[in-house]
Amino acid sequence: MFVYLTLLGACYAQRDKKHIQFTLVYDSLPPRFASFTAFLGNLIILAAFAIAFVPTVKYINFMGMQTTAVLHIGLNIIYMPYIVFVCLMVIYLIMEMVDQFMVFAGLKKKVALKVLCKDSIAG
Repeated sequence: MFVYLTLLGACYAQRDKKHIQFTLVYDSLPPRFASFTAFLGNLIILAAFAIAFVPTVKYINFMGMQTTAVLHIGLNIIYMPYIVFVCLMVIYLIMEMVDQFMVFAGLKKKVALKVLCKDSIAG
């Protein structure tokens, strides 16, 4: 249950952009360059998820041969949320990268993070 809650909670935080962000460097950069560097960072993360996807699926299927000691549930069922996590994170990363590319290309203005924080607090 902990694995399910942790991984799906991380996807929910990513979707709503309520995860922890260290924006000290991004705040000091011009908006277009900040979106470009964020795009590159997300591209690296996306590549890591894409490279690890097939081996992860194979390993989780392999874990189906082992079961838990008491309930005799296959370990593939226990670790299945990781596949859902990877798929959802890839979708959210692509959506965020499209947004960052539009800011970099000048098709969209970037809303400052400080303004978003004030709006959410004032609420």
